[in-house]
Order: sequence, then C-alpha cells, then structure tokens
Amino acid sequence: MKDANGKWQKPPPSYPCIETADSKMNLDDFISMNPKVGWGSVFPLPDFVHRFGRQTDYNCSLKGQ
Repeated sequence: MKDANGKWQKPPPSYPCIETADSKMNLDDFISMNPKVGWGSVFPLPDFVHRFGRQTDYNCSLKGQ
C-alpha cells in the first residue's frame, strides 16, 4: 500500500503480480453490483437479510425509515 505521497508504506512482495493472459486486474468484477458481472450473487436487502440474518433484525432496523 502506498501513502498519500505515493511512497510504499511497506515494500511490495518480491514475487510477480497474479494475472492471466485474459485478465490483468479484475477487482472491479468482484465489487460490481451488476448481477451479470463477476462471480456470486447480488441480493436486494430483504433477500440478503432473509438469507444471512434473522427477519426480526431486519424489521427492527427499518423502524423510523
């Protein structure tokens, strides 16, 4: 990671970056909220809470909104 002046906070690893012939940088695919891009699933909030949380937590969090 670099600091605000562009200098390395710690030196980068001595080994080369992980890349393939098809992809040099795919971070944007991992953080995309477009369901057609990258891997995994994008859930609307109610579906996310239903799958990963308790429904009562979701109901409480929406009070006052």
